[in-house]
Amino acid sequence: MQKIEQKFVAQAVRETLSGFFGKAFGIKADVLLQHGPKNEFEYVSPSAMKEFNVNRNKKEGTSFGCKTVAEFAQRVAQSYYENDYIGSIKANDKGFLQIRVKDSFVEERVNSLVQDLTYPEIKKQKVIVDFSSPNIAKEMHVGHLRSTIIGESVCRILEYMGNEVVRTNHVGDWGTQFGMLIAYMREAYPDYETSFPDIKDLDGYYKEARAKFDSDPVFKKLSQETVVKLQAYDENCIKAWKMICEVSREYFHRIYKRLNITIDEYGESFYNPLIPKIVEELTGLGLIQ
Repeated sequence: MQKIEQKFVAQAVRETLSGFFGKAFGIKADVLLQHGPKNEFEYVSPSAMKEFNVNRNKKEGTSFGCKTVAEFAQRVAQSYYENDYIGSIKANDKGFLQIRVKDSFVEERVNSLVQDLTYPEIKKQKVIVDFSSPNIAKEMHVGHLRSTIIGESVCRILEYMGNEVVRTNHVGDWGTQFGMLIAYMREAYPDYETSFPDIKDLDGYYKEARAKFDSDPVFKKLSQETVVKLQAYDENCIKAWKMICEVSREYFHRIYKRLNITIDEYGESFYNPLIPKIVEELTGLGLIQ
């Protein structure tokens, strides 16, 4: 199916590009295409070089008045006209034509494939999909984006098949790193409550705090004492923790919104009140040593 679709798209692009050659020079070009380096909906064509050489006047050294291959290719690119398949075309200084397929054409083809999609009848289930799960106070990296996009794709497939899907984002928002970060901010940036940092600042503070935690025994002890206070729901620690989480959450949500993704967040802190009961239950069952 994928190979058939690729052939269909490539043929549509070839025919349209041939029309640009016709408009520019009144010729029917034999169009060659190669996939571009970025994705399968971008193409590179060396056809301008081929046609320049085939139609070159050996005596004058020009082809349809063009002195160079780059000029010839530029004439083709400038002959772009509105069409259903090619969204943009550019000529580089070596005479290659760089072509991008229209987003609307790709969307139309994908929708047509989905409409014809068949799959075995399955028992409908409630499915939990764990998403990117970034850490609070740190910037997301490409691995988080990758798992976010894969997770959303999986969710949409499962929903299409009739399953109930729960999108879960298990963020790292609890533990020693927050005692470390709060202690460091209080020490190095005492005005953080009135002039709160953004996500880039927090990321930098975290790295500085980690380095100090590893090298300074006094700071390490202070960090550990701070996390104990946090886990005991000390008012000042909780206030600082909430501010840190909110800055990160706003940053994450900007990215999710841009990707049209909705996620239910369940941070590590969500489970903190549940731990004593679980420990009690496991102790009663004789499963804890």
